[in-house]
Amino acid sequence: GLLVCAGSRVLWVSLAGDILRVYTPAPAHKGQDLCSVWPTVDVRAFWALDHTTGFLFQFDLFSGAQNKCLPVYLTAGVGSAITLWQPDGLDTPCW
Repeated sequence: GLLVCAGSRVLWVSLAGDILRVYTPAPAHKGQDLCSVWPTVDVRAFWALDHTTGFLFQFDLFSGAQNKCLPVYLTAGVGSAITLWQPDGLDTPCW
């Protein structure tokens, strides 16, 4: 399947187009413009970035539970990129 950012939600969509799970950030006002997703190294969770608020949210892929909510402190209107360090040494960029 695919993880798709859809405004204030991330959707897990099957290849047939069926919505398998909906992930909604909390607090809701910090997750209104989700723009990027990328998996954790073990692929049991994923991170989602809100472009407007600069908050990162981590969700458990299978249960749908939100594991973390972290501020990134991006400056509005300034081109920014962040990199998450992962334990195996892989860096995953998000623009």
